[in-house]
Amino acid sequence: MLVGAEVLFELLQVVQDHRGFPPEGADHLRSGMAALFDQVPSFVLGAAARFFTGAKQLLGRFLRSRRSDRSQRRSRLAQALQVILCSHMQSIRPLLAGSAAEALRAATVATGSVKGVSGARWGLVVFDNDGVVVDSEALAERAMSETLTALGYPMTPEECGEAFRGSTLARTRRLVEQRRKRPLPPSFEEMMRANIFGLISKYLQPVPGIEMVLDCLDAAGTPFCLASSGRRDRIRLALETAGLLERFGNRWWGAEDVAEGKPAPDLFLLAAREMGFPPSSCVVIEDAEVGVQAARAAGMAVLGFAARTPAEVLAGADHIFYNMTELPGLLFNGGPTGPGTA
Repeated sequence: MLVGAEVLFELLQVVQDHRGFPPEGADHLRSGMAALFDQVPSFVLGAAARFFTGAKQLLGRFLRSRRSDRSQRRSRLAQALQVILCSHMQSIRPLLAGSAAEALRAATVATGSVKGVSGARWGLVVFDNDGVVVDSEALAERAMSETLTALGYPMTPEECGEAFRGSTLARTRRLVEQRRKRPLPPSFEEMMRANIFGLISKYLQPVPGIEMVLDCLDAAGTPFCLASSGRRDRIRLALETAGLLERFGNRWWGAEDVAEGKPAPDLFLLAAREMGFPPSSCVVIEDAEVGVQAARAAGMAVLGFAARTPAEVLAGADHIFYNMTELPGLLFNGGPTGPGTA
């Protein structure tokens, strides 16, 4: 059951009557609502139903032109409306009665991205970098393949991804040397950094949908940070190239900040400590098996991002998802219900 246009407009009126949302803002939404509903009804749901603290900021981000055409802006607005509805479901229900409430309840199921509404929220969201925030995994696998092949240890990019995803260069060296039974030359790390830095500078892009996720976290007032197995100079270059450095400020940590990288819990425990949250209130977003293991060892919940990584590799995660558009629904509705939930 999907919410009809008349219910959407009724809920918009609830917004205006109960929260003093500016009439021009509601008019903006009304003017595009029919088209949005026609194109992406499962995202629109209850047309935001109610705008809470931070919602105006969120909608402002999605409504203004941001290097995207009209259809892309409409899609981003629809995603924003979904997030507002999902994140404030418990507060919405008391304001609605009868058919509107029933339609709203049905709509939460219709999205497919909301498993259940508990009203709980995580205190801190900790992102991995490569493959989660920046779309660098293919570049890293290519750089590693070229480096090892040039040094006489031929591996394909696919083999490198399967063997080393999420690992520090120190751990990668140990794994290669264990497999090949001979040491890598001292130039390995320098060659690898030169290769990956060159590829990052030319080709790196944000992971599709990550900016929308960060917009949603900002609007909801949910703190977030980044903890990566990469070195700090690489992390900075990646975030700068992808246009995301300002979004994370100084809330990011790398391999040289801890004694042991992933799968040890050190990075995630450092992030939680620096941000002022106990591990039990943190959720980690990871796309690598070693990252899932590190989050578990840190006593944190973990959501496995399987856009590139096979889902079975992330089986230790609390929940596996495949597209960043799914993530706000998971974060704002109390998280997953059990290990490996997909």
